Amino acid sequence: MSSDDEFANEINSVFEQYSNLGEQVFYGFSGPYTSKEKGIMAATENAYMMALLYEDLAMKVDVSIDVDTARNRDSFKTYTDALYDQSRLSEIASRLEIIDIKWLGGDIGAAVVATYINPASSRPDSDYVYDSGTIFRYFYVQDSMFAAAYSAAVNLALNNPELSAVVSNTELDNDEMTEQSYQIHLSRLDGFEILSYSYNPETKEYTCTARALKH
Repeated sequence: MSSDDEFANEINSVFEQYSNLGEQVFYGFSGPYTSKEKGIMAATENAYMMALLYEDLAMKVDVSIDVDTARNRDSFKTYTDALYDQSRLSEIASRLEIIDIKWLGGDIGAAVVATYINPASSRPDSDYVYDSGTIFRYFYVQDSMFAAAYSAAVNLALNNPELSAVVSNTELDNDEMTEQSYQIHLSRLDGFEILSYSYNPETKEYTCTARALKH
């Protein structure tokens, strides 16, 4: 078994252990640490950070698509802007409980799993939009998880638009028709719920599946 297969088995076993818990779960990993105690502290803070993103992430996504048939050219641009309030970290942490602490060592280091002390009541699945984000593995586990979550959040925002408009201009010149069109897509995401993580050792990719309330 390759070292990456071993890594995948270890980290996926953490994800899978709590996948059917029925509550929102926040994972924190420390990455390589020689000190077990410091690794657990870092992993705990990372778990709290995931809860902060869950509650406080505000994202705006602007997408523009330019189609010019005369020049046989298409262009696609996406602009994202995400904000969260770091000062809320302590307040959010006070409403969480640590349900498991593992020391795995190696690239994973410490793993901390947290949930809410008093979880919110559930809502029907039809109230949500679902999507996922996939990214290549970063050096640190937590960086990979943040990046995959961010990718999922962007895709959720794109699939949950507040405004979408298309402006087209068609011209006839020497019996040749050309078209130029511009699509504007504006989205906003206020918080999102991470449903699952997984790591694929063959592609070296993390996938985060998440959902957000419909506008």
